[in-house]
Amino acid sequence: VLKVFKLLHRTRQEVFKNDTKALEAARQKINEEFRSNRDETSEEKINEV
Repeated sequence: VLKVFKLLHRTRQEVFKNDTKALEAARQKINEEFRSNRDETSEEKINEV
């Protein structure tokens, strides 16, 4: 899961390279989604998300 989290942030940096507002919005959304599912233990649910 941590590997995917880091990959999403690296991808965000490439995709929104020169757009600081989009970079920040994407960062917040990625972090928000990971926080909301932080305590998930079901492998099926994790793969779904």
